[in-house]
Amino acid sequence: MSNFHFTDQQFIEIREIWRDINSQCKIFQENTGCPNSEIVKMIDSAKSYWEEKGKG
Repeated sequence: MSNFHFTDQQFIEIREIWRDINSQCKIFQENTGCPNSEIVKMIDSAKSYWEEKGKG
């Protein structure tokens, strides 16, 4: 387990990134009719990408 910690400013920036991701997913869903389950799959795929990238 990592002892890494975000600074307060970095945490604020991460929250903004997450808000942007949620906003973009909402726009995508409104424009395409994509169901929540597919949005979750896309986010899960991105999560898997970053987990795998961290292993190498």
